[in-house]
Amino acid sequence: MFLSETHLESYSAECLRRRLKMDHKIVCPGDSRKGGLLMLWKKKIKILPLKLDPMFIDVQVEDE
Repeated sequence: MFLSETHLESYSAECLRRRLKMDHKIVCPGDSRKGGLLMLWKKKIKILPLKLDPMFIDVQVEDE
């Protein structure tokens, strides 16, 4: 799992996801000056997004 503050848009985040060989992504774009988050994870981790905001990502992680 990878979580980072970023100013990447969806296309750039997709390129990064592929480069890091992750399976899924959530992008919460910020405005041009602040905020913006990117979360990447592998398919073996089950993530249920609860609330998305430019300043936080709230998810539920299910473990087998």
